[in-house]
Amino acid sequence: MDSALAIQAYEELYGKTPLRKMEVKYHGGLKGYNATVQQTMTTTTFRLSKRFKDCEDEIKIGVIQFLFTKLKKTKQTTDNIELYHSFLKNMSDFAPVTDIDPILEESFERMNERYFKGMLNKPNLVWGRKNKRLMGTYEYGTDTITISRVLQDAGEMLLDCVMYHEMLHKKHKFSCSGGRTHSHTPAFKKDEAKFYDKHAEEKLGRFLAGKKTMKKRKSSFLDRVMGWT
Repeated sequence: MDSALAIQAYEELYGKTPLRKMEVKYHGGLKGYNATVQQTMTTTTFRLSKRFKDCEDEIKIGVIQFLFTKLKKTKQTTDNIELYHSFLKNMSDFAPVTDIDPILEESFERMNERYFKGMLNKPNLVWGRKNKRLMGTYEYGTDTITISRVLQDAGEMLLDCVMYHEMLHKKHKFSCSGGRTHSHTPAFKKDEAKFYDKHAEEKLGRFLAGKKTMKKRKSSFLDRVMGWT
């Protein structure tokens, strides 16, 4: 049973048997290879995307151990956590590309030609909810850039600014150190500063200030801990 993997993950990470009951459940509602963890006085429950079902046990142990470190706010790392991160970063090379919005495709092509010499492989490009707080995301497991619908009437430059930011996530992926993951690395920020309009962030702020307040999107666990925004 996969619950036994959670016990194994805990014992390998902390060198002792867990006091709480361990549960591992698979959910179709979790996108890509996202996962969450919840803990009560008696039980620790891991909810993994159904895509994890066919993964090797070492990868499952890796994501469970990673969630343990976030739950307990520790900085441990293990070979299995490193394996999980490597697996996650490389999934974008194999995810099917089946959903491309034509307006977002035009923005992607503009940025690809200008900053990547046309060499960045096209991911899925979709509109998300109207959200003022989260302008865009890049999801590694499904190779998908999602752009907030609030930008549909923002104009070409502001859309391109957010698109470029998410494309940089696809290019640079993320790094891991001290038990933490880092998306906005120095290399990322150096490339981000190359965007042609140096006042884009200020202009985006003014544009959003003129919009009605939108309901906040409930971010996934991996969005929050990895800062994939």
